[in-house]
Amino acid sequence: LLTFAACVPDAPSERPAIDAQALAGGVEAPEERATVAVVDLAELTMCSGALIAPNLVLTARHCIAEGGFTNCDASTFGTTMATSDVVVSGLPSVSVPLAAQSAVVEILVPEDDAYCRNDIALLVLEAPLAEVTAYVPRVDEPVAEGERYDAVGYGGLDNDFNGIGTRRRLDDMTVRCDGATCNTSGILD
Repeated sequence: LLTFAACVPDAPSERPAIDAQALAGGVEAPEERATVAVVDLAELTMCSGALIAPNLVLTARHCIAEGGFTNCDASTFGTTMATSDVVVSGLPSVSVPLAAQSAVVEILVPEDDAYCRNDIALLVLEAPLAEVTAYVPRVDEPVAEGERYDAVGYGGLDNDFNGIGTRRRLDDMTVRCDGATCNTSGILD
């Protein structure tokens, strides 16, 4: 099992900043080319995404929509950003301005604006990313608590986010809860 991780809030510097949900530590992973950076050009923020077809990226909806999480019963998503404000880069290290990128022509999100169980988005790219083989998503069985996985995403060297914007991999992680075992805040007790 391979997952991607990293969410990134506003950035005052040339590199997008990364928040506390982001991947921190691990090793640089330039070979994990199907993990891509999803960059909000208006806010200079960044999330990770997974290339699941030559021109299709799976990412978190909170990366491309307004709204903030408070709890499952009260939080909703706002307006989805314009396609002109988001690009995708497959470079192993991402800085702004981007040297290589692919334009997004369509953003697909669930019709339901409730935050929980709808934090997913698909980005349709203008053209396939060159020389990148897409991940094949596992759809034959659900993720299970206790399952082992490797996390890949654009993060930093540490929790202070030194070296942010570099594709990194954390090996041998453990799924701590699944939809049935996580509480309604989406956070473990």
